[in-house]
Amino acid sequence: MNSTAVMTHEHLLAGRTTRRAEVYGVDDSRRVLRPARPADVRPIAELVRPYAERRVLVSKDLISYFEDIQEFIVAEEVPDVVGHDGRDGGGGGGESLAAPRIVGCGALHVMWDDIAEVRTLAVHPEALGTGLGSAILRELITQAREIGLKRVFCLAF
Repeated sequence: MNSTAVMTHEHLLAGRTTRRAEVYGVDDSRRVLRPARPADVRPIAELVRPYAERRVLVSKDLISYFEDIQEFIVAEEVPDVVGHDGRDGGGGGGESLAAPRIVGCGALHVMWDDIAEVRTLAVHPEALGTGLGSAILRELITQAREIGLKRVFCLAF
């Protein structure tokens, strides 16, 4: 895939190491992969809903997303920035043209000593074919390796 991930910073959040990675897609998009937060649950559920309706992904109640939120990472679309001089690209302490939005997600669910399942991997229809899904999967596999897991699988139906 032609997406590129660039690590931007590491920090501690609620006692666990978290990462943010910038992802540049084949469509010249700029997105940030980061750990999901409870405020992301509803956007995740909305992202997954059309896939669940078509039975591509398993349908879940909202409470399940809240209970499992620590397993998720999300891809957040970084909005364009307009500088005070009116040109794109910032420059003079610019302002966002739009609020960030969740355009992808995925979860890593530990099953046993050395194995985990990739769950709920989804991208917004506008992001299909950009390499975003591959970038999310690579990040989940990296997380699995970091916690000592040797095997990762995903069930498809």
